[in-house]
Amino acid sequence: METKKAKLKVVSCLLTAVLSVNVLPFCVAAQKNNETIDINSRISNAAYHHYVYAQVGKTSVTNDENSNLTYDNGWIFNEIKGKDALLSSAGATNNLFITPNSDYWVENSNSKVAVSVEYYDSDDASFSVLYSTEEIDNYNTMGTVVTEGTNTWKTKTFYVDDYTTKSSIRIVTPGWQIGSLAKGALYIGNIFVEEDKTEHPVEITPSNGVRGLIYDYGSSDSMMLNYDNLSGNDYVSVQTKYTIKNNEGTVVNAGEVNSFAINNGESIQKNINTGVAACGTYSISFDVKTIDSNGVYGLYTDSAEFSVVRTVDSGSGRHPLVGVTADLRGYQQDNLPAVKGISKIGISNFKAASYWDEVEKTEGVYTYNDLTMSCDSYLKQEGVDTIYVATQIPSFYNGGNSNLYYTDNAKAAYGKYVVDLVKKTGATQVEILNEINHNGFNHNWGHMLYNGYASYVKAAYDALQSSGHSDVDIIAGALAGADTDWIKSFKLHNVLSFDFKYFDKFSYHTYYYGGFDAADFSDKIDEIHELTGKPVIISELGWSSADDVETTASGVKMYQKASYIPEALLIAQSKGTDVVEGVYLYTLSEWGEYNKSRDYKFGIMKSPSGNGATDTYVSLAAFCNFFWDAEFNKQINKNNFETVAMDFTREGKQNIAALWTSMDSDKLAIDLGCSSINVYDMYGTPKGEVKSSDGVFSFDLSVEPIYIEGNFTKFEEAQTVISQDYSKVYASANDSFEITLTDEQARNLSVELDYNKDALTVECPEEMINGNLVLKGISGTDSGYYHIGIKLYDDSGVYYVGQTAVEIDANGHGVREETTVSGAAASYDNETRIATIAGTIQNYGPNDNVTLLVQSDSDKSIAYIRQLKLIDSNLFTQFKMPDNAKGSYTAKICGSNFATSVELAETKIVIEEHEEDDSGRVTNLTGGVSIYDKETGVVTINGTLNDWKSKDKVTFLVTEDGFTGTEASKIKFISQAKLSGNTLDYKFKMPNNSLGHFNVFVFGDKFASKTGLGFNTEDTAYITGFDIAGTSTITASAQAQNIFDKAKNVTIFIAQYDENGSLLTLKSEDKSIPANTVEMVPCSCSAEKHADATLVKAFVWDNLSGLYPLADDIDLK
Repeated sequence: METKKAKLKVVSCLLTAVLSVNVLPFCVAAQKNNETIDINSRISNAAYHHYVYAQVGKTSVTNDENSNLTYDNGWIFNEIKGKDALLSSAGATNNLFITPNSDYWVENSNSKVAVSVEYYDSDDASFSVLYSTEEIDNYNTMGTVVTEGTNTWKTKTFYVDDYTTKSSIRIVTPGWQIGSLAKGALYIGNIFVEEDKTEHPVEITPSNGVRGLIYDYGSSDSMMLNYDNLSGNDYVSVQTKYTIKNNEGTVVNAGEVNSFAINNGESIQKNINTGVAACGTYSISFDVKTIDSNGVYGLYTDSAEFSVVRTVDSGSGRHPLVGVTADLRGYQQDNLPAVKGISKIGISNFKAASYWDEVEKTEGVYTYNDLTMSCDSYLKQEGVDTIYVATQIPSFYNGGNSNLYYTDNAKAAYGKYVVDLVKKTGATQVEILNEINHNGFNHNWGHMLYNGYASYVKAAYDALQSSGHSDVDIIAGALAGADTDWIKSFKLHNVLSFDFKYFDKFSYHTYYYGGFDAADFSDKIDEIHELTGKPVIISELGWSSADDVETTASGVKMYQKASYIPEALLIAQSKGTDVVEGVYLYTLSEWGEYNKSRDYKFGIMKSPSGNGATDTYVSLAAFCNFFWDAEFNKQINKNNFETVAMDFTREGKQNIAALWTSMDSDKLAIDLGCSSINVYDMYGTPKGEVKSSDGVFSFDLSVEPIYIEGNFTKFEEAQTVISQDYSKVYASANDSFEITLTDEQARNLSVELDYNKDALTVECPEEMINGNLVLKGISGTDSGYYHIGIKLYDDSGVYYVGQTAVEIDANGHGVREETTVSGAAASYDNETRIATIAGTIQNYGPNDNVTLLVQSDSDKSIAYIRQLKLIDSNLFTQFKMPDNAKGSYTAKICGSNFATSVELAETKIVIEEHEEDDSGRVTNLTGGVSIYDKETGVVTINGTLNDWKSKDKVTFLVTEDGFTGTEASKIKFISQAKLSGNTLDYKFKMPNNSLGHFNVFVFGDKFASKTGLGFNTEDTAYITGFDIAGTSTITASAQAQNIFDKAKNVTIFIAQYDENGSLLTLKSEDKSIPANTVEMVPCSCSAEKHADATLVKAFVWDNLSGLYPLADDIDLK
């Protein structure tokens, strides 16, 4: 097939729109920040031939098809301002927009072009090259360049295979969101666009008719390879070898396309067998050998990505709960091809932003973004509903003054805008404003008061009612975070002036970093629904796969994101649509590897230049496919969403259930009351049919959910029959590990394994003998996340399907014989069921992973397993033991591979049988009285403690007047006592210099742990380095965490007493713990030892909050 040829082969592009761009005339040298730029060196290195080119910034074209390029004296170049300029000046531009086709191509352009950009390689600059392939103004990324500081002119060429007549080019320096790229200004020379140009003599393009190479499950066995010869040679002989791998690097298939000749300008298609059936993401790599008509050999490699997905084309409906949020005009640069890609899976809803300040730039004139409207139109055709967030007030309604947000003119204009938006789009739901509680992010609404926001909600309501659009649902909130405090204040401030009838639903945004707190997610939904009395919409939910260097928030790995999203959706779906009406995932595009910024790593699809599937896309598709018509039935929920199994019914179909654990590993057996089930992984791939003689099925769970399908007649927790000791292995390079499987019925079963043999070596017997099987493995040298699939069966069928995840950190240290743990200790609180493990690891390396394994001494079952990434050699962690745990447990602290490691330390956790009570909380005191003896300075506290238990301790605090719970300097006495009964008769002596009016406070044993900072006085406040005879400094150390959204202070006290128990000195130090600090933070306080001190005590509180008076005031004269 001949490719159509344009009359003009090559153009360099005309700059058609430049804002604030400096233009310099041709000269031998130019100055930039006292730096000399050598223009001549640039020209001498730019010997292009047979080009038609246009000089950037000029309107004339030099046509020189058949001779060498000649530069004239009109040569100019342009400066694009960088990030620094954007930060300091809102009017600065960082874009060059270029439209070559409309000006220079005589005929339609070919889809294959080369774009060459000349740039000055200065220090601290970067740029991206984007191009538009749609008829609307949106761009796909070709690539990014970061300068190296050589101070020479360079050329970078990008190759495009889908260029169109409407295409245009955009060169952009980074915006404020890109934290990892350079900041300086960039100097750009000519930009050349050459038609019919490919990087290789013969270009190979895989195709299946879908952008992004997304295959429907069940139709992925073949792939079309398109060969194009645009080399100019009469013919090229080409031979191709290809290899297909899954996302773990396992080779799925390999083959060869026999040598054939392809003429100049010809396109030839070849079909290959992929050998791919399972859902997931894949790569195909090519080794290509060419020989052209002149006998010149060529070798090159290339690759492409594709996926196999359970799309709506496979016959499933759309899930009514699931939506996606995207900014179609902002820095994410999501586009119509990405929208088309996301619509292939079973989402029902899409949320787009409609920016009022962009739509109404002239008062009363509404001009909508073409891209947004095109996406909206396409989605409606596909059965996807679009809701809009109507946000950003135009400056002419408030004069740029936030105090004028609430003028009648502004509110009336907002109502008109919402009505016009509904008329234009046919929207059935509109979200009012965006993140008005987030002052640091949203400068446009950040100072809006509660009554101000209420007035905008009411303005939208009144306008829709009066215009005949009363059926449009108003969504209030759009809060940054599950901000229940804001909602409470909103209700409080508007109880007399605002009726909740003005909105129909309430929305908020929630993001998690480093993990997923399923219990918190569930609780916040219930709390916000209860506070508002409205259905809840989570209009933004997301995880970034990149760390945030500014806030130190952790990103998640792709398999974690792919796991957390269906888990969150399952929790939301289990609550019913009267509680949760929608969950919108943020956002469409996961950008390329060159951009490490957190903001660009939330996406479900690959970057716009490819629009392929991520693992998250595949797992989301599977969830929608399995659960779109499911109704929640019942669940097994262990330890508040630590391990979960959810059962759903589907009309006319078998039951479907989802199972997972938030721990690295857990076991769960369920009596399903049926003889067989089908098991699927989270991507939707069948793992096989499993049989049971008694209806009980055993599962080894991990963070990755599994789905089971069958005719369930029961759904009850049972005793495990077949299990493995754990489902997750952490390993360094060339590490060894063991996996033990046990069958309580002591059967002899055949074994089948499935794993990446390039990454792992596994020694496996052919059979499980008498119910015992040990797999011995060795990790490879490549970091990655791998699985060992395990199947146990006999002639009657399969009885167990499971898998072990192996995460290899090739840079980590293996378990070393010389590694030890000193000072290891475990404490356990039978009331809270919180265990604390502390110690110091010797020979600890900065890349080491430490695994904590808690195992029953009686049946060796694992109660808890978690990998810890430590900052230094100090180990301190707390965790909650399962509610059903009883007896004695051993806590093992192991190196990166716990399975075969030497035991570095063993500590005991003994869980006592005890009645449920309120131990440790002093809830009431009757007959309380305080007596002060002026002669001795002794205070006696009398009274009766209600709800007191024999193991309780009571802490006493004496403060000066004016104490509000935060002033450490006002504390005069602090001590703790263990009582023999609930009758209080406690004596203590006030310091000799105590004069005035004082108050007495009391706490129960667990007062500090109530704060949620993760420590209590007994377990984590301890004295280090104190020697009465030989040292002069006392140091009290503690560990703290703050899981809340606001910073908290931690106060550590050192109290010194004489031999009579009298307080001699009291020293305190505060440390602020930032909000959302998950990792433990060390805190300490030091004091000089008092000469008469014989006893030292340390105490830890957070901000001394929650104190209340115990007895009468004390007057000292």
